[in-house]
Amino acid sequence: MFAAIDATPSTSVIQVAEQAQAAARDVTIAIAANPGSFVSYTLATILMMSIFGMLWRVRARLMRGIEETLVSNWQLGLLGATGIILSLASGYTTWDGMRNFTGEALLSGMVTFGIQGVMLIAAWLIGESFAVGMNQQPVKRSTGAMGLDAMTANILGAVVGIALFVAVLSLFLPAGTGSVIGGSGFGRGLPQDATGWTKFGDQLLWVVTALLALAFVALFASSDLLKPYVQSTRIIIKNMILWVMFLACMATSVFFSFDSLFASIFPQSERMRAAELRAQNQVAGIMADIEVRIVGSRLEEAQNLFQSPGFQAYDAQLSKLAEASRAASTEIEAYFNQQLEDRNRAIKQQQERAATAQGAQAGLSLKRNRSARN
Repeated sequence: MFAAIDATPSTSVIQVAEQAQAAARDVTIAIAANPGSFVSYTLATILMMSIFGMLWRVRARLMRGIEETLVSNWQLGLLGATGIILSLASGYTTWDGMRNFTGEALLSGMVTFGIQGVMLIAAWLIGESFAVGMNQQPVKRSTGAMGLDAMTANILGAVVGIALFVAVLSLFLPAGTGSVIGGSGFGRGLPQDATGWTKFGDQLLWVVTALLALAFVALFASSDLLKPYVQSTRIIIKNMILWVMFLACMATSVFFSFDSLFASIFPQSERMRAAELRAQNQVAGIMADIEVRIVGSRLEEAQNLFQSPGFQAYDAQLSKLAEASRAASTEIEAYFNQQLEDRNRAIKQQQERAATAQGAQAGLSLKRNRSARN
């Protein structure tokens, strides 16, 4: 019994050691089969642990800042929270779509983190630029726009507005100079030189319309109606670098997010099925085209055959043979009648010979019987 008790722990230890060796062997085989994934997951684990450690070290200040923001300005806190949550959601779909292209989870994660970080910061800076720029008031001047007094600016603006209205009306009316847009146009039916001048006039009218629109905006830039739009355009142009960064990151994120969502909506099996159906439809269309081509070629060759000199000569010979057969119908009928009479005559002769032979045979039988009696 003591021996059995002593042997039991050693057996369990051996089993555990064998299981550990098998697990280590499986891990080694998996690492050797795909070392890139092992390195990627290792670096991702180290990165996550580093980020968690940094957040753990500043957790007190972070919680204090979040609390102060929520208490003092909860709208700003809510905006920041929604921005972070939307960035995480967009980042996940971007990472999933990019992984379909790269095949590496860590590389896709790093690129996604950069894209979402740049886009979030650029969006925040763009919003801040609007918040600051829209509150800036330009220096008030005694004169109106473009150094003119209010009365002159209003009169000039009215003239420019009327001219702009006439130019736009002439562009988009069907019978106007803007017939290049799709109207009937009055330049139709003119000589080539006149048509060329008409096209030049159309292009010149577009330029004049654009200049009138710019002049109208410049005259009324300080009005309450156009001032916010002019100020917004000025802010956008001033911060064009931020807009380029934001739009580039947004386009990249939208592209890979669309790939991720499209892959979930339209999986690979459905793509293969759609490709097979498309191929079958194309094959059916090709076969139908081939059949139509064969029928057309057959009709064309038949027509060419009927129009060929050899067939025409053959047709002429057939016509001559038909005429000859119609002309010799009586001779043919007499020939067949003669053949029929000859056949009947031969049959009658054969019947007569058979009757003669039977009579001779009967006479011989009678003589034989008489001789037998004697």
